[in-house]
Amino acid sequence: QMLIYKNNSDRKGNSYGSHENYLMDRRTSFKQIVEHLMPFFVTRQVYCGAGKVGSENRSQPCDYQISQR
Repeated sequence: QMLIYKNNSDRKGNSYGSHENYLMDRRTSFKQIVEHLMPFFVTRQVYCGAGKVGSENRSQPCDYQISQR
């Protein structure tokens, strides 16, 4: 059995970040980066599951948050 957890909050209202690295050719123009990577950054939390169920730290109750931060 394997269990995988993905979170960035400790259930007491505290959250923490994580870092990502992206490898690309140095010759990649900034225009190409903006055109192709920015849409991914904007939409990824919807299809990659960046949200969380419920609320914590005496926040208003909710069923689901689209983003933990």
